[in-house]
Amino acid sequence: SKLILRGLNGDFRSGQLTAILGPVTGATGTIATNGEPRDLRQFRKLSRYIMQQDLLQPYITVEEIIQLLRLGKARNTTAERLSGGEKKRLSVALELLNNPPVVFLDEPTTGLDDVASSTCVSLLKRVARGGRTVVCSLHTPSARLFAEFDHVYVVADGRCAYQGTSAGVVPFLNELQLPCPRTYNPADFILEVSSGEYGVHADRMVAAVENGRNQRWRDFAVESAFEEMEIEQLNAGGVEKHNYKHGSTACQQFLVLLKRMLLQTARNKMGYDASKTIFNFGFCYACVIAMLYIPMMPVLLAYEVQLVKREYFNRWYGLKPYYAALVVSRTPATIFFSLIYLVITYPLTSQPMEGPRIAMFTTICIMVALISESMGTAEHLVIAESIEKMIESWQTSRKRQEPFLVLGEGSNVLFLEDFAGTVMINQLKGIAITEDEDYWYLHVGSGENWQDLVCHTLEHGIAGLENLALIPGLVGSAPIQNIGAYGVELKNVCSYVNMLNLITGSIERIPALQCGFGYRESIFKHQFRLGYIIVSVGLHLAKQWSPNLVYGDLAKLDMKTVNPRLVFDTVCAMRRSKLPDPHKMGNAGSFFKNPVVEAIKCAELIAKYSTMPHYPQQNGQMKLAAGWLIDHCGLKGYRIGGAEVHHQQALVLVNVDKATSQDIVFLARHVRNTVAERFGLWLEPENSVFLGPALSVPLMLLAVYGIGSGDDPLPIVWRLARACSFLRYGIEGLVAAIYGAPREDLICPDDVDYCEYKNVDLFLEFMSGIRFDFDFRIVIIQILVSKYRLDQFPY
Repeated sequence: SKLILRGLNGDFRSGQLTAILGPVTGATGTIATNGEPRDLRQFRKLSRYIMQQDLLQPYITVEEIIQLLRLGKARNTTAERLSGGEKKRLSVALELLNNPPVVFLDEPTTGLDDVASSTCVSLLKRVARGGRTVVCSLHTPSARLFAEFDHVYVVADGRCAYQGTSAGVVPFLNELQLPCPRTYNPADFILEVSSGEYGVHADRMVAAVENGRNQRWRDFAVESAFEEMEIEQLNAGGVEKHNYKHGSTACQQFLVLLKRMLLQTARNKMGYDASKTIFNFGFCYACVIAMLYIPMMPVLLAYEVQLVKREYFNRWYGLKPYYAALVVSRTPATIFFSLIYLVITYPLTSQPMEGPRIAMFTTICIMVALISESMGTAEHLVIAESIEKMIESWQTSRKRQEPFLVLGEGSNVLFLEDFAGTVMINQLKGIAITEDEDYWYLHVGSGENWQDLVCHTLEHGIAGLENLALIPGLVGSAPIQNIGAYGVELKNVCSYVNMLNLITGSIERIPALQCGFGYRESIFKHQFRLGYIIVSVGLHLAKQWSPNLVYGDLAKLDMKTVNPRLVFDTVCAMRRSKLPDPHKMGNAGSFFKNPVVEAIKCAELIAKYSTMPHYPQQNGQMKLAAGWLIDHCGLKGYRIGGAEVHHQQALVLVNVDKATSQDIVFLARHVRNTVAERFGLWLEPENSVFLGPALSVPLMLLAVYGIGSGDDPLPIVWRLARACSFLRYGIEGLVAAIYGAPREDLICPDDVDYCEYKNVDLFLEFMSGIRFDFDFRIVIIQILVSKYRLDQFPY
């Protein structure tokens, strides 16, 4: 940890424009609003933060607070074409719409010239005069800008080196025998002095202002009267009178946002914009992916699969006539859904509205959809919110003679390909709480999210699950794995597990002592793996809380002051610092189990590796840290394809660049082999792996492999592999339909300095391989349509 601020004090008053000078990157301490302890939730609602970078909606024109902010000339100008000063004033204007009493700005003059900077600071001063507290962080303001600020707060070495008016800086330094040269900028000079460029004077400066407590310079040369300005009429009304609610109803917000999004869509001329050629290529790729999945719609509408087996078995008809009728009946639906998609997306993205190009684009999309339908498998996804729905889905799956898989959130499952059967998502909800003198008793539906359950118990003052925070998955998965973290396992708090017997339809209760709980082990992985579904879990949590503070940062907590919420926050912080967020970087958490070995084997390893972590088990065995083993094999950051061993937590395999399932499998195999060679231990994966017949993901990846490599030819192996992907011909056909000859040069926007792909011929050459004409691709796709249709035809 690093100490950033050291006991400094200060206050920022309404009606004044404040500048903070000096390096400050963060702080902790006590903050008060009008002398009262700050309520963080309310303070966030009454304050606004304007970042250094102006993030504005690029296709919306300037309409609000136009005259007050001198933006009248930009009334009909889109935000992306505003100057730097106009963008900064517009950012301020947008935040003033809700009339906040507190405004924070980060580097408001960065990137602006002297005139724009002066205009911006003048605006902020007028805003402050309306009764607001305006605080700016600055690095090196000019002398002219510096003089505009009512209050200056200088930070040096984490302490307050000066607090007062801008006019008081020079007299303050003179008293310390540090005269500022007449031709020198006072802002630059006080920063240089406080940073030690003229010797060690920071301690004297801090002592002179008593680290911010001394208010002597706050009223030095203060303006006797404020100029009356129009913007003062927008008085904030103070913190006490501030309305913390939105200034409009939810319906009004929806209508405004809808209008904004429609305007942006209508004004984004991507099809003709030379600066967005690559994005338009992405649109073509998205169309191909959409066509890959649109054929699922007719499949979902079909409901007679269970009848076909009986009718064919009773020799009502042959499979050839049935398949021919099925193709003819489904093809119109596939074409219809494809056309609906194209009618919406093609004009919205401003593609060329030329009859031949529209026909070519539509033809390619429909043919890709027809091929995808031929390759599709009869997969089914069922959302089960009741036990009756679970039984019905399982019985239907048995009649179809197809595999049946129950999933929670899939956080511990790796699919190599699509699952050729029925996947049922468990959504059984409900949390019932009872109590006696010693315990809280929870009966929890197996479809409840585990992290939500942990938060729910803490909100109701029930402790005992805080060490298990941030474990992904549902409650129903917890007893299967006997989840555990930081010294606590599910078996410590589990009372029973209720299971649904799919054959009899009855609920069977398994007491915790009979669940066979071990390290990531239970009977639900073995004798109850098939034909049973966990529907609820019973937990008992002691009212006499006894914290487990053995692992990691928990051991640093004080047993006398610790509480469940503090343990929860500490566990969350540890997991977030070590484990990647699966929403940002694809992963399934810990990929391998920590190996459990005999004490003799552990002693042998410790003799060679004295720092190796090891944890005694109740049965006399020793548990080792798989992450430590992988790390000491030098595998952190090791990569195969798009899969990588995480650089912070070696126990986690992550998807860093469009990793395929095979990348994950090959990387896991390499890790296991490397650890086995060095330590003589085989790591066991925690994740389940399922196989299926679909090839959609490899086909999608091959469709764009090598795109953008220009004149560099691909290896012959990859060229042959790409030739197997019908999606490749589809995306190239779409690009040829839009950009193929004859097509004039694209339009380069006025606000863009240079458009590399303004010439469409140059763009097609860059895309590597898109050099044939449209007719070639249409022939290839037509051949593939016929091939896949014949392959599906029953013989």
